[in-house]
Amino acid sequence: MIADEGLAWVFSAWFSALAIASAIGAIRAQNAADRVSYAAHVVMLAVMAIMPWHWFMVVPGVVWIVVFCVAAAGYAVLALGRPGVVVGPGAGHHASRLVAWYHVAMMLGMVWMIALMELLEAAGTQVVTPLGAGASAGHDHGVRAPDGSGTLEVPPLWHLPLWAIGLTYLVAAMFAIAAIWFLAQLHSAPRGTRRGEALPARVELVVGAAIAAGMAVSYFVMS
Repeated sequence: MIADEGLAWVFSAWFSALAIASAIGAIRAQNAADRVSYAAHVVMLAVMAIMPWHWFMVVPGVVWIVVFCVAAAGYAVLALGRPGVVVGPGAGHHASRLVAWYHVAMMLGMVWMIALMELLEAAGTQVVTPLGAGASAGHDHGVRAPDGSGTLEVPPLWHLPLWAIGLTYLVAAMFAIAAIWFLAQLHSAPRGTRRGEALPARVELVVGAAIAAGMAVSYFVMS
């Protein structure tokens, strides 16, 4: 969840737009693997769009963990058995085993994000609201000063064990690198939509980069 309502709306709009782009890809996809891949991204991005809001927790985290573990397993099957299959969004004309494994990592990144939210909620430390008032909740942005004079700004992630902090930074770094990689492919991407592609290659790469960048930032804004 995000304490700042304005920022929460920005994140919701960002991921909603990407979900719409993925839905268009799912409709236009010409093979089952690509169609399911786009659909999986629609679910993922819809979850990210509603994640900033407190009512996201209405659905138990374990449900989403199972959903994204199944998606990761599906991509792993493609990576092992069909390394050249196009798995959008993001692959475009760069379909390869590496891109398929990235999608595995992306879905596992979603698993860790949900698990991280559960860990932060279990920590039950102090939350700072947009107005600066403290409130007891799962996602904290501060702790009480020793003299009780106010709330010190301390990232809630720092209240977790070192392994959880390290894993969070590692996954965020993976998404940041992926965003850069997708953007770097734009110079060699063909213009227009080629036969068999759900979306133009350049659109694929921009969507892939936008998803990766949004995921990287989300790890820190939502925690």
